[in-house]
Amino acid sequence: MITVTVEKNAKGKYKVADQATGEVYGYTDAKDDVVDLVRDKTGDLDVTVLAGND
Repeated sequence: MITVTVEKNAKGKYKVADQATGEVYGYTDAKDDVVDLVRDKTGDLDVTVLAGND
């Protein structure tokens, strides 16, 4: 299981990072794409998203 945090940056993109390690998995334009982004990068299907700034 992977837990990620999501934070919106000044350009309006969402930064997706591993909560435990801080590793940045990437950036996405929509929060709805966060789980798919993490699954594509890690292969792990069990993803938990923690609320970040919006």
